[in-house]
Amino acid sequence: DESFYKKLLNNEIEKFLCPWAFADGKEISFGGKISKSTLLNFVEERPYVDFVTCFKMNHIIRRNVEVKPDVEEAVASTSLSILVSYYDEPTDTKHIINTTALCNC
Repeated sequence: DESFYKKLLNNEIEKFLCPWAFADGKEISFGGKISKSTLLNFVEERPYVDFVTCFKMNHIIRRNVEVKPDVEEAVASTSLSILVSYYDEPTDTKHIINTTALCNC
């Protein structure tokens, strides 16, 4: 069921990037960085993911103001910044996950 696993993957990515939001006792990590390869590896290790194509990681620094497309590494802009998972409230969209039929790379 594609919609079930898409939702599951969205939730697992969110928990991976923001563990402090889901587990008691986990501290928020200020500053920091994450590499595209680390996130890609996490996605590829999911038992329900057969393969990944067109993997991109965008770094949104200020919503609708500063976006760095398809970066190799996202680095917090200040020591008080927190790297979090993507979420667009108006559209209720978390991460943008498409089937291979919708891949345009």
